[in-house]
Amino acid sequence: MLRGPWKWTWYQLYVVIDVYSRYAVGWTVATRQSAALARDLLDACT
Repeated sequence: MLRGPWKWTWYQLYVVIDVYSRYAVGWTVATRQSAALARDLLDACT
């Protein structure tokens, strides 16, 4: 979780890391946790 600019605000950071090279292949920041957001990120990375 990432702190937001105001008190009591948090952001979720989703990161896809390549196993071999250990580079970030894709990432997104959202205001909520969601399986749909994670699935969309994985679809965008492949």
